[in-house]
Amino acid sequence: MKKKILFIISTLRCGGAEHALISLLNVMDYDKYEIDLLILCKEGMFYKDKIPSKVNIVEPDISVSAVLEPTVNNMWKCVKYGKWKYIKMHLKRIKDERLKKEKITQNFWSEYWMKYRDYIKPLNKEYDVSIGYLEGLSNYFCIDKVSAKCKIGWMHTNYADSNQNKKVDALYFPKFDYMATMSEAATETLKNEFPEIKKNIYTIHNILDESEVQKLAEEDVEEIIDKKNKFTIVSVGNILPVKGYDMAVKACAELVQEGIELKWYVVGRKDQAEEIEELIRKYNLEDEFILLGVRKNPYKYMEAADIYVQCSRYEGFSTTIREAKLLCKPIVATNCQGIKEQIQDGVNGILTEIDARSIYEGVHRLINDEKLRMKCTEKLKEDLKNSNEIKMELTKLYRLLDGE
Repeated sequence: MKKKILFIISTLRCGGAEHALISLLNVMDYDKYEIDLLILCKEGMFYKDKIPSKVNIVEPDISVSAVLEPTVNNMWKCVKYGKWKYIKMHLKRIKDERLKKEKITQNFWSEYWMKYRDYIKPLNKEYDVSIGYLEGLSNYFCIDKVSAKCKIGWMHTNYADSNQNKKVDALYFPKFDYMATMSEAATETLKNEFPEIKKNIYTIHNILDESEVQKLAEEDVEEIIDKKNKFTIVSVGNILPVKGYDMAVKACAELVQEGIELKWYVVGRKDQAEEIEELIRKYNLEDEFILLGVRKNPYKYMEAADIYVQCSRYEGFSTTIREAKLLCKPIVATNCQGIKEQIQDGVNGILTEIDARSIYEGVHRLINDEKLRMKCTEKLKEDLKNSNEIKMELTKLYRLLDGE
């Protein structure tokens, strides 16, 4: 009999953890596991069309959307079905968010869950394993609202850098049978923060669907990519302070000032793009530093790059670095946690300090050293040929699912 597995995630917006889940679902063993997926918030379903057909999408009770998505549509649903207590809760929640409009962080959501969790009904179905696939709401829902023989919490960020609510997490984490993180560094941090559960914390790297990445990379790039006599640089990641695009713009300005002809494209949600757009105008880089916004297929842009650049201030475990490595692209990346364990400086890429000048120097070095670019590419091709990473990471996950 197949084991019944439930994955819980707060959203399927464009993001690293969301993409990692879709990649994992694409390579799971469906002969062995019956897999359900619960998406707590249905706004911004960027990866909806990528969910494998063998996955059963669980439709949550109206109480879930009533509590977690205070939209007009959900308000009308509550009216339609006579859910008056949720109407009152809706209004109360909206007021809470207005009061904290500038401070809606993971810490806010932790406090919010503790305040409103009793309004949410638990799932009726029982599972062999329930997995809260993302820190915060997904983990809390897994503990409070799911009946399962085994429960796994998952962190996709480095705990010390992520503004989580340790007071709330200290109540939930010991209730999990296992905790998983996506990097060795993140595992060590979590063990240091919660030593009482360190024996139950495991590292499982995000799993890439390699064949899908390589297939999508072969698609034609839109005409917006201009490679005529210009060096093409690509970065992928939502525009947030942690991604370091302010440093990237300043590095780009220095390169252009030297007379280097280039185009630097950024693929990702324009969450907090105002500061970056202002910097682009300040340095007159409208023709050189281009924010493409969200793209369904980022891999064709990566494939078009001469160099891939990641300027993050910190990462849990950079999925985009792994994707660039899979496509054998010369990489310049900041020497931060979540990246440094993936790049060997001068061997398969360049590691820089986390500042604009160092990023400029790293990109400048690769642009002007064709032999080094070729050396990095050849090393990445060799590593890819000898890799069995997917099998290794799946084996680690299956051991948890099977209680081994």
